[in-house]
This record gives sequence, structure tokens and C-alpha cells, in this order.
Amino acid sequence: MAGFDDGSNKKKLIIGIAAGAVLLAAVAAALFFFVFSTSAKARKQLKIADGYYANENYEEAVNAYKKAIEYKPASEAAYIGLAKTDRALVDAYLEKNDFDQAKACYQDAILNLENGVKNTNSEEIQKSLDEFNRMHAWKAATCTEPKTCVLCGITDGEALGHEWERATMKMPKTCSRCEATEGDPVSCKEIYAKDIITERWERFVFFDNSVVGFIDKVDSFSIYDYDGKLLKEVTPVQGAYSSWSFSLSLQKKIRYNNIAFMTTYFDKNGKGSIILYDQYGEVVKDFDVNQKFSGYLNNETLNERYLYLKATESKGVEFYIDTKTLSIVNKEDMEPVLEFDTNLYSSCERTEINEDLFFVTSADKKSIGFVDKNFNVIAMYADATNFNSNGFALVSKDGKSYDIIDSDFNVIAESYVLADDVWWSGGPVMAAKKGNAAHYYLIK
Repeated sequence: MAGFDDGSNKKKLIIGIAAGAVLLAAVAAALFFFVFSTSAKARKQLKIADGYYANENYEEAVNAYKKAIEYKPASEAAYIGLAKTDRALVDAYLEKNDFDQAKACYQDAILNLENGVKNTNSEEIQKSLDEFNRMHAWKAATCTEPKTCVLCGITDGEALGHEWERATMKMPKTCSRCEATEGDPVSCKEIYAKDIITERWERFVFFDNSVVGFIDKVDSFSIYDYDGKLLKEVTPVQGAYSSWSFSLSLQKKIRYNNIAFMTTYFDKNGKGSIILYDQYGEVVKDFDVNQKFSGYLNNETLNERYLYLKATESKGVEFYIDTKTLSIVNKEDMEPVLEFDTNLYSSCERTEINEDLFFVTSADKKSIGFVDKNFNVIAMYADATNFNSNGFALVSKDGKSYDIIDSDFNVIAESYVLADDVWWSGGPVMAAKKGNAAHYYLIK
């Protein structure tokens, strides 16, 4: 009959509920057992890790703390133990100057602690993370790098820069701090100018990076480098002229606008040019002038700034050239030339390597040497050259045997040249007289 219940459905329901309860209890029991088991394993690994740490076996301690975290990702104690172990490892690597390992361990510690904060929300772990982020291990500044944290890479200040000691005949320029080197040792070799500029020329003049060859009565000259390569042919005279002169070896080194030498020429109508060149024969300034006169223009270098040109056979024809402003000026408008006590010195000129260092000859011409800007004597010799463009000079105590010195007056080579006389021949070249012949030495 419809609606008739003989009790079998109730039995089934009761059996189903009972089975579900048993299953739920089994799952709960299994879950409890798993949690209890992993917690136990985590506690065990934590205890093992603490033992490794106590015995300063930090690598094994790290592995054990990480294993404890695998069993219990929210274990605050495991993260804190891992942090102190990472710190001990970083310190140990730093003590051994193993900066790569220290940096790797430091970065691993940061990552571990960030995960710890995320998994536990622990203020203690956050505190450890903050301490690591403030941690620096500074590597002192070097010549090429500023003070640098070897852990995080931030820098403080600037690199020290090199403290160069000048090159010697045996050693190139060397940093006294880091022993880095630059360039080559000092080279001093005898050169034969005609081998550089061919047999075509009678005379030659040396500049910093070039050699100029010329014949006195020829209206052109050629410029070569020190390997003998022709750089430029210069022919300053254009057409007929009544006066022509050139000065390839100015009496003093000009400090301005790279001026190395000059030429002058005038036609029969008095129209002409005074031309200033650099050492490569390029025109620095061409002064167009009109002045009739007889003879030619003689010249002298008043100091490192002014040139003075005067007609040899016509009174009143003269020019003062300011090489700094590249203009012809009046004598009264020039700055005063270098003044010195003529009772003490017969000559005085500034050295091109140091504007506060002067090359002097004593009034009795028995000694030659160097004084500072207050004319305090730095060094005097029986004979000496001024410094060449690379900062080297020949000096002698007896006027026979010459040493090479640098601009700090260190002796680079003793008794390197035996000669009757020496002089600065221009650029890097020194000249020495031996008998009736001049010998040239390229010192750089």
C-alpha cells in the first residue's frame, strides 16, 4: 500500500549516518595524526637545527631550519633560528673576505625572512628582516671604486683616484696605492733628425709631436712626425716679395693658442703678412699689415706671451704681438714682463710644466737651476736644461756628466749623458754637445 513503511528506510538512514560518522571520525583522526606527525617532525628538525647552530655547524643548521619550515611553514622559531644562522654565516664569510659567498648568503636571508613575514605575520621576524636590510659590510674605497657595501652594493662617496709616481727608466707611471700602471717606462734614446726628415733638409726644429725641416734660403718647409711620416708641406710666401723671414725656433715656449713658430713676408708695396703657426703647420693667425721698410723683420720672444718684431734696417718699424689675444698691441698696453732681481739672476723664464716654477741662470752664470714663484732656490747645478714638454731635464753637478731628472727632481738616470754642454732643443728633445757635434735625445 502506498505510504506503507516497514522501517527499512529508517534503518538505511541510520546506517548511512553511522557510516558517515565513522568516516568523518577516520578523516579527523588521520588529519590529527598528520598534523601531530608533521608538528613532531618540525619540532625534531628544529631541535636538530638548534644543535647544529650551537656547534657552529651553520651550513647544516640552515638545511635543518629550512626542513623544519617545510614541515611547519608558520614556524616562527624556525625562521628566527634560520635568520640568526644566516647572520652567523654572513659574518664568517666576511671574516674570510669571501664576499661573493657573503652576498649570496645575505640575499638568501632576506628572501627567507620575507617569506617568514608573509607566512607568520610575526613582528619578531619583521624585526629581523629590518635588521638585515640595515646591515652593511663596507669595502673601503679604492683608486677606481667608491666605498661599497659588498652585501647590497650601495656606495658611499667617490673613488680615491690614483696616486701616480712618475715613470722611471725601468718602470712606467705607477700608482703608489694600488700599483696600477699607465703608459711606458721613461724612454731616452739618441735620435738622428735627418733619418726622420730625410737628407733633403739642412736644419730642423723639434716640437712636442713633430719635427720641422727647412733650408735657410728656401721659401718652404716640411713637417714630419717622429716616425718620419710627412704631415704637411708649408709654403708661406705667395708671389714676389721684398722681405721674407721665418722663426721656427722661438726663443721661449709660447703658452697660448698652441703657437710654435712664425713667418713674415712683404711685397714691394709694403703689403704683407705676419703668420703664426702651430706645430703641425696650421695657421693660427695671419696678420695683414702694410708697412714699407728695408731689410727684414728680426724677432724675439719677450716672454711666454709676447713676440717683438723689429725691422733690421728701418728705425721705428716694430710690432708687438700678444699671442694670448692674437692681436698686435702697443708696447704700453702690454702686461709687465716677468721681473726678477738682476743682481741674482742673469735670466729667468717660467717652466711650461709648472707656472710657479722658474728656470734661472745666476748673475755670474756659474750655476743654472730652478726657483719657486718667490725665488726661493729649489735646486742649482753647474749646468742644466729647462724641463722638456714631458717634464724631464738634464742636470749636472760638474758640467760633464748629466743626469736625467723628473719635475719632482727625482733622478731617473744617473750620468746618462757625457757632454760639453746641454740644452733644451724643443718638445721632448734634449741636445748635448760632444766635441763639435750636437747629439739629440728624445726623452719621454
